[in-house]
Amino acid sequence: MIQLRTALFASVFVVACQHGLEPPAPAAAIEAPPTPRSPTVPLRRVADVREGGSLVLARLGAKNVALVADDESSSVHLVDLDRKEGISALGFRGRPAQVLLTGDGRVAVSLRDEAQVALVEAHEDGSMAVVGRVDTAVEPIALALTPDDTSLVVACGWSHTVEGFRLATKEKFLSKDVGREPRAVLVTGDGQRALVAHGAAGLFETIELETKTARAVDLGFASTLRFGGWMMMMPQPRRKHRLPDPFGDDPSAASVEEKEPDPMPARFARQGFALARFTGRNAKGEREERILLPHTEVITGDPTELSSGYGGGGLAFAGLADLPSQAFQLSVLEPKGGKRTRSMQPAGTGKDACHLPRAVAIEGDDAWIACLGSDRVMRFSLRAGTTSARLDVPSGPTGLSLDPEQRRLVVYSAFDGVLTMIPTQGDGPQEQIRLVRSSGLTDLQREGRKLFHAAGEPRVAKDGRACASCHVDGRDDGLVWSTPNGPRQTILLAGREARSAPFGWLGKHGSLPLHMTTTMKNLKGTGVTEHELDALAAYVTSLKGAPRELRDLTDEESRGRDVFTSSDAMCSSCHTDKSGFADHDVHDVHSATPTDVSGKFLVPSLVGVAGSAPYFHDGRYATLEALLEGSDGTMGSTKELSTADKQALVAYLRTL
Repeated sequence: MIQLRTALFASVFVVACQHGLEPPAPAAAIEAPPTPRSPTVPLRRVADVREGGSLVLARLGAKNVALVADDESSSVHLVDLDRKEGISALGFRGRPAQVLLTGDGRVAVSLRDEAQVALVEAHEDGSMAVVGRVDTAVEPIALALTPDDTSLVVACGWSHTVEGFRLATKEKFLSKDVGREPRAVLVTGDGQRALVAHGAAGLFETIELETKTARAVDLGFASTLRFGGWMMMMPQPRRKHRLPDPFGDDPSAASVEEKEPDPMPARFARQGFALARFTGRNAKGEREERILLPHTEVITGDPTELSSGYGGGGLAFAGLADLPSQAFQLSVLEPKGGKRTRSMQPAGTGKDACHLPRAVAIEGDDAWIACLGSDRVMRFSLRAGTTSARLDVPSGPTGLSLDPEQRRLVVYSAFDGVLTMIPTQGDGPQEQIRLVRSSGLTDLQREGRKLFHAAGEPRVAKDGRACASCHVDGRDDGLVWSTPNGPRQTILLAGREARSAPFGWLGKHGSLPLHMTTTMKNLKGTGVTEHELDALAAYVTSLKGAPRELRDLTDEESRGRDVFTSSDAMCSSCHTDKSGFADHDVHDVHSATPTDVSGKFLVPSLVGVAGSAPYFHDGRYATLEALLEGSDGTMGSTKELSTADKQALVAYLRTL
């Protein structure tokens, strides 16, 4: 054990070995006092990287160090990589999502629970201190700097907002609404635009920083398909479905499907957690900046057709019944308009694939990807479009960074709390450093977390999907799937499942483990043990809901609360429980489609309803406003409300 010097507390790091013992975790850290005990030492970049991550490498004087954003202990760790020991740790009230080095040697830390970015300095004695804060929209996650290091761009997940700030003055110069769950942001090399990728929206968005105009490209319209040894790039027009209108004069006529003549299934992009710049060649052979986006490609099946499992509906007639519902994808995009110039699926399937990509680093013509669901990092050739290395690492890799001088890759495995140093040249040994940290999770919850994210094996789903494949960050993917019981929208989990039974859209399952067992059966998974079911349930009920602003309701929101509880709107007649806003019962609101096996559905929780679109079991309503209009007469009485009352009701629902 090595005594660590810190302005706050003594903590310990040890070099991890296969069967090493972990010392008792220390008490959680608190923020350092504003007055440092020793002079400031600027941190220097080891590579020209201006995008944030859960791990960033730096030079602290003569030391090679890593800064780690550890959400499990709500702290940022400073680690000496050469001596394989910790230097200090700085705690926060909320979870840090990413760290990023600024041009003046400070560290920007996005605090997803606090709606702030903290600015941190390091000192000669190894301590760290917060020296400034920038207020942001709700749930800041991804960070990026402009090429001149003067401005910080922040992507905020729950509020689906991208903001820009001048670091010198903290002046906000940009605030732009974007698609759901932004998880990666990057500023182009010319400094003209910010690029955004999403965890639960199939978009690649470009924002012009000068004009504040935005453009979105749907990544679901093109795909690389593999048939035997053939690969082809083809357009994938979405299949159009007209779901039944139970309130129309002729519901049976309204249920007629409208499909494109192309039999290929609709495709959706998800899991876009990382972006990286590299130099590629255009059609003229000229070298230009290109953007690499690792993500997944999703096939939900035809929601208007029943399937024997989630995602198979309508695929049998096209000979694609056994096509995996999700596959790893590498998209190469132009930075100006977002046009996709190349699409690759280089990682194979099953255990060999990259599941749940979370971080990327470019090394020449190769890309390193951290694959959270596979517990490994993979190296891909951008020229050949093939996989050149698969390296197993401890559980939960979420961050990686290259040190070109030391010729090594450093990987952060968040679930096990381990840094792995991997030589990029030759066959040198891997070395590991284990973070000793406090945790709010029990051993059972940590076990459930690993199983929730474990992909590429048939226990949960025959095709290797993990729970996190659809429940992105414990939330939802925003998609509607074909199932044995009819069309089903993926339900949001985080913040909702610590409740009483029943579970499932039909309200037939008396416990969460029973509901999960049935779900795995529908996914054709081999299943898990009773202990593993308990671990999964323990983890799912521990998932934190979206951050909420601690403030009084506005006048409009208070008016919306009155409308919600009024006998005119009748919302609270079913959404009764103040902890979950649901009565835990099933009701027939005449929403069944022709393929639904039942017309009665469990009242869903309204916790986090603002971020869980689309709405209803079949996702027929894209917005809360559309839901209030379309469901009138069978689910409360909202259509006849005044425009002001409807707006107030929506404003109140967004606070839940």
